[in-house]
Amino acid sequence: MGKLCLVFLGVLLLSIAGVIGCSDSSTGSSGSSDYAGPERPSKPYPDNNADNQPASLTLCWNCTHNEGATMMYNVYFGTDTKPPLVAESLTVSHYDPGVLELAKTYYWKVVAFDSVGNSRNSRTWQFGTSRYFVYPLAVGNTWSYAGGFYCIKGSDPPDEMPWDSVGQDNLVEIAALETLPNAVEAYRFAVTIYESNIDTDYNDTLYLNEYLNNTADGLFSYAYSGIGFTAAPAKRKVGDYLIFKNRRFENEQELMAFARELVNQASKTGADEITIENPPLKSLSYPLLVGRQWWYRENAPWPMRKAVTRTTYRDVPAGRFWCWELQMLYDIDDDGDWDDDIIYYEYISPIGLIERSVTFTGIEYTDVLGDHLGTFDSKHRFVLTSFHLE
Repeated sequence: MGKLCLVFLGVLLLSIAGVIGCSDSSTGSSGSSDYAGPERPSKPYPDNNADNQPASLTLCWNCTHNEGATMMYNVYFGTDTKPPLVAESLTVSHYDPGVLELAKTYYWKVVAFDSVGNSRNSRTWQFGTSRYFVYPLAVGNTWSYAGGFYCIKGSDPPDEMPWDSVGQDNLVEIAALETLPNAVEAYRFAVTIYESNIDTDYNDTLYLNEYLNNTADGLFSYAYSGIGFTAAPAKRKVGDYLIFKNRRFENEQELMAFARELVNQASKTGADEITIENPPLKSLSYPLLVGRQWWYRENAPWPMRKAVTRTTYRDVPAGRFWCWELQMLYDIDDDGDWDDDIIYYEYISPIGLIERSVTFTGIEYTDVLGDHLGTFDSKHRFVLTSFHLE
């Protein structure tokens, strides 16, 4: 009897993951004189014609064979009724196809063969993925991101850019399911942000928490807490300033804190108490549909809406993912028009956030006397490098 392989990947309809049980290949009687090769692979997971399957799963099958035979498997998988070969000579009876698209029908089959040349084909199986998406919430889920905050030369760049880049690596872990002071139950997303700037020998670590949970209507942010930056990197020239949205920033670190505020990550210096969002913020609106918009904040500190603009593929260090593209719209000027100098996008796939970027255009650089030194753009971007879902 082969070993038991248990893959837990969430709830079938209301999550992108499910609890999966599968067994490695079974063996027949040892030394059987009439052994004619492996049996036809059978007992597929997902079951043949299964529907509403999660977008992250492991294909499993059984194959009875002689105990002394060395077994290998070729796997064919895809959306065509005659699926292409995707894996050769596997020595285990399971295969991870990666993150799948929602509302798709997938076809697959397995060819089993042994060390003496006997082989058997399975039937061609099929299953459908769920049409619905909810953000994957489970204690132990983790996502790692790499990125930074850097200058982009604009139409009027200063002779010397204020800084080259500030590196930023983020580790996001669902640490616990907790009950907040207002009796709401939410998952605590523990965020550790590692920042560095090689030009100034600057290094800092930020610890932030955001409390989220799914409802039938969407993914909501209920509260946050955090310890903001404790130090700031030196400016290239003492007395120089950055001007953006009629705000004056001493250095890039302060501008980064403003960027974190734009994406609703607490940046309060020396504060770790829980702040309740009232009303809760709708981070995602279910179902995610291209063209859908909703309020993120209607009032203080400024009006913000989110919109699903399209679906697309994104290539990041963790792989290639099918995503919804979401845009955040701001009216920081409070003039009734959405600001065009903040360009915010995030990319959500069935396994979570893949990429986020915030671009500021037209930042003014001035000297200590307020004299104009130039304008430039800057970008705060990070991308998924690895993930683990329970």
